[in-house]
Amino acid sequence: MKRFTEPLLLAYAEDHTIVRKGIVSLLHADTDIQVVIEASDGGHLIQQLEAAVTLPEVCLIDIHMPKMDGFECTSVIKRQWPDMKILVLTALTENIYIMKMIKAGVNGFLLKGCDIAEVKSALIAIRTVGQYYSGAFNKRSMNAMEDKLLTIPVLTKREHEVLRLSVSDLAYPEIAMELGVSVRSIQGIRDSLFRKLEVHNRASLVAKAVRMGLLYL
Repeated sequence: MKRFTEPLLLAYAEDHTIVRKGIVSLLHADTDIQVVIEASDGGHLIQQLEAAVTLPEVCLIDIHMPKMDGFECTSVIKRQWPDMKILVLTALTENIYIMKMIKAGVNGFLLKGCDIAEVKSALIAIRTVGQYYSGAFNKRSMNAMEDKLLTIPVLTKREHEVLRLSVSDLAYPEIAMELGVSVRSIQGIRDSLFRKLEVHNRASLVAKAVRMGLLYL
């Protein structure tokens, strides 16, 4: 394994404590890698980055986390620290998640089933060549990006609000009351969501939004 001249400083965000602690313990056995920040979710990671005296070179993050997920976390990091590298370690393999994270600016992907040697290899690759994609994500995912086989619809703030409430037991008139708008407005937003996600009913809307990473249950 190639040795670093200076240790790579790493931040790691993962909401499953046993997973995070196990990986941190294994990484600490390598003197070339120092985990300087541990976070339980994206928001916690951002807080620690903002308070850090010395910033990490790479952030290792999951996608599905509470409070602030990997999508939002990546957007914040790339906006505030554009040179910081991001390696995703996830169990999600659907192209829509991968494409969305690539568009957000991540530098690589690893599947959670990988071993610690591949995590270290990925960190070396990101430091030396700027990116790393494991076999599970490589050609298939990049082809989907290049061929534009998948598109993520852009939703307005109000559409996001209606989408979020569509998971609840509230009827559309109750959603209108919750948001302080007319029932007709909610119906128009609903129809817009149906068009953008190419669905025809509320159940299909929620299911597809989850698959696209627009909504978490």
